Amino acid sequence: MKLRHYADRTLCALLVMMSVGICQAAEQQRVNIGSLNMTGGKISRCDLGYRTYGTLAEDRNNVVLVTTWLAGRTSDQADMIGPGKLVDTNRWYVVAMDAIGNGVSCSPSNSPIAPRLKFPQFGIRDMVKAQHRLLAMYLGIDHAHAIVGISMGGMQALQWAVMYPDFATKVVTIVGTPHPTERDLQAWNAELAAIERAPGWNDGNYGPGTAFKQLAATHNGYLWTPGHRAAKTVGTSPSPAGTLPATASNQSFSTVDWYRQLQAMTSF
Repeated sequence: MKLRHYADRTLCALLVMMSVGICQAAEQQRVNIGSLNMTGGKISRCDLGYRTYGTLAEDRNNVVLVTTWLAGRTSDQADMIGPGKLVDTNRWYVVAMDAIGNGVSCSPSNSPIAPRLKFPQFGIRDMVKAQHRLLAMYLGIDHAHAIVGISMGGMQALQWAVMYPDFATKVVTIVGTPHPTERDLQAWNAELAAIERAPGWNDGNYGPGTAFKQLAATHNGYLWTPGHRAAKTVGTSPSPAGTLPATASNQSFSTVDWYRQLQAMTSF
């Protein structure tokens, strides 16, 4: 995944090129899919977030599933989904799904029964297993024309092809990888270490006001080219109170969620 550090920049370029006017995200929906066995153990309740766009064809042959990237939420995808955009809703019925651990679907930051690191470790496989259950059992969708994902979303798309090879006709992965390179693992493990070594981390039980000073700097150091950093367009200021300025919409992202999603990527 040689272009891993260009992922967010590629995404931003796509959003700019594909945006037409102001795009409003479809309504956020959530479904309780029941208990889920994951890599690190079983969670008794897992809610999944999703949004739908477009019109489902009578023969249901126009479904496109869009997965989320690291620290991404379906609300961040609004400008890549819509009429005439990257995923054209004039043609496709789009189901955008919030990955486990993104703060919308069941996550360490929002689970009342398994908060923080009591929330079991999970993998890309667990994200896909949960998504398949939602589509097949709750939305009545047993086949998709395509599964589309960027970065960690691309990893999910590839995992779909392995676990459910007949589910989708096409898999589209953008700056995703079927196998992390040494560079990928170096970057992701450095971010995990920056979290674990932060004063106040306390195995995920950090208190209000805890700042993860090295995390944003470490992430940006691997993400952006030296020339871009030299232009001083990327800030390295401390992350506020257990959050990261992670997504395209500049919304904050819980550090404990970031930690668990990073673990999922390193174990892919």
